[in-house]
This record gives sequence, structure tokens and C-alpha cells, in this order.
Amino acid sequence: MKSKFQFHIYARDGFKNVCNHVFMSFSSVLTLIITLSLCAVVVMFVVNTNSFTTDIESQITLMVEFQYDVTDTQINEVKNMVDNHALVADWEFTDRHTEREEVIEGIIAGNEHLREFLEGADNRLVDIIIIEAVNVEVLTELGADLRAHEHIQFVHHPVEATETITATTNAIRTVMIAFAVILMLLAIFLIHNTIKITIYSRQEELSIMRLVGASVGHITFPFVIEGLIIGIIGAIFPILFTMIGYNLAYRMTGGFFGIHIFQLAPPTPLVYQVGFTMGVISIIVSLLGSLFAVTKYALKD
Repeated sequence: MKSKFQFHIYARDGFKNVCNHVFMSFSSVLTLIITLSLCAVVVMFVVNTNSFTTDIESQITLMVEFQYDVTDTQINEVKNMVDNHALVADWEFTDRHTEREEVIEGIIAGNEHLREFLEGADNRLVDIIIIEAVNVEVLTELGADLRAHEHIQFVHHPVEATETITATTNAIRTVMIAFAVILMLLAIFLIHNTIKITIYSRQEELSIMRLVGASVGHITFPFVIEGLIIGIIGAIFPILFTMIGYNLAYRMTGGFFGIHIFQLAPPTPLVYQVGFTMGVISIIVSLLGSLFAVTKYALKD
């Protein structure tokens, strides 16, 4: 009962501190709102970039060409090797005759005379296997293993495309994460200053409390509560912004960003996860700011 009563006193003093320094509290809350809203945008962007990159990388495959005079037995040998390879996720074989039919169908445009001419020509195409690796990082190693096989003539490996996509997405993630960290540090600094001003305004009162033997918790806890209140208030708008804003953007764009190959991540459960994360971050940032200020200023003589 005593602990509940003490917490009630601490909470009351915390609310009183917020009301007595409403301008500084509002500045801290506004900073949190802007910071967390921008962080939510950053997180959504990074999540969708990762999703987009994963989709693109999953479409990067190796096209393996057999030698022209390869036999069925040799083809089956390569198929078995590919099927049992640890770095292969999936593969599809296309023989030269099927490939030729697809080429002919793509160029004749209903011209039967052209079909007869093409079908009468020698088939100089080769059998191929389209291979999907377990992930894009192992494409180079997988390509080297395939080139070493005696019945394989050529392996098309999109090295430049793979490296460009990976480098670009990594750079974007790094910049976004650095930006989010800077915003968090700014929020901690401003909340720290808000609590510091509150402590300075009550320095005489705190000195008297120390002289009469008030406990450390009784002196410091109201300021921690003040930071917690700022964190809770500052989290409300970013959470609503995340949930409502992303759902609205998803509906307005039809689930795609710009072009139809860039598909946005579904709102559920993403908005709830990001909203919850923003709320937790807001409280942690506020508590850190208040604890730094309390440790440095409230307990000094």
C-alpha cells in the first residue's frame, strides 16, 4: 500500500513538472513526434527496399548452355549434378527443339511460309538449364562449379547486375539507419535538456529534500515519470501516422510503388509491428534522456 501511495505521489509530481514547463515539454513531444514519424518512414522504406531487393535477387538466375553435340546421357549427368548441388534452389531444363519452337512462335506472326522456312533450317540452338541459386551471394561460386563441367559450354552470370543491386541497397540501408540514429540522439538531447531545466527550477527544493534525508528515489523518480509521460504522449501520433498513413498509401498505389515490379509489403502485420516498435523506442528514448539528466543534475549537491 505504501509503495502504491509513493508511486501516486511520484506520478503527480511528474505530471506537475510537465504542466509547469509546458513549453519545453511540448518541444520535446514535438521533437519525438517528428523524429519517430521520420523513423517510421525510414523503417517502412528499408523494409520495402529489402522486399524489393529480395524479389529482384530471386529473379537473377544462371543460364547454362550445353555443348552442341552433347548426348542424352551427358545431359542427364549434368542434371543429376545440378539437382544434388547444395547451392541450387531450383532449376529448369529446356531442350534445343522446344527452344526452337518458342523462337519460331515468337517471330512468325502467323506467317506459315516463314514457319516452313524456319523449320526447314538447321537447328543451331543448344540445350540449356536455367538455375536459381539458394541466394544471390553464391552465384559466382555456383557459376564456377558449373563451368568446370566438361559438357557445359557457357554459363551466363549477371555479375554486374548482382553487384550493383547489392551495393545500392546496402548503401541506402546504411544512410537510412545512420539518419535514424542521428534523429534518436537529437531526441535524447532535447529531452535531457527539458528535464535539466525542470531540475534547475527546483534546485532549492531539491537541496532541502536532500538535507532532510529524502531518499534518492523520492528525489529522482518524479523526473523519470516526467520523461515517461513525454515519451508516451510523443508516441501516440507516430503510431497513428504509421498505421493510417501506410494503409492509405497502400490503397492509393494499389500495393505498388511507381512501377509494378516494385511491390509494397502488405500493411498487416507490418504497420502493427512498426507502430509497436515506435512506441517502445519513444519510451526508451525519453527514459534515457531523463535518466541522463537526473543522474547528472538532480543528485549533485
